[in-house]
Amino acid sequence: MDREQTHYEEASNGTLILVLGIVGFFVNFLSPVAWYMGNRELEAIGAGRRSPEGESNARIGRILGIIGTWLLIAGFVVLAIAVAFLVANAE
Repeated sequence: MDREQTHYEEASNGTLILVLGIVGFFVNFLSPVAWYMGNRELEAIGAGRRSPEGESNARIGRILGIIGTWLLIAGFVVLAIAVAFLVANAE
């Protein structure tokens, strides 16, 4: 049974993106990195430069990166409101 091996120009980073997306929930500054890398990975897969085997990991990592990035932004907003409240009430 001969299976034709397709060689791609670049190695897949799907697993790395998934790990960054998961770790991004605990180390929030990694979430935008997972989002960015996930977008780049999916573009490369669509262009045929990378193996489609890593697509599901890249998609999940990208989604986790998006969620983590929004949580990071929400955290900054809450922090800004808390600081403004403390400054306004400091006498």
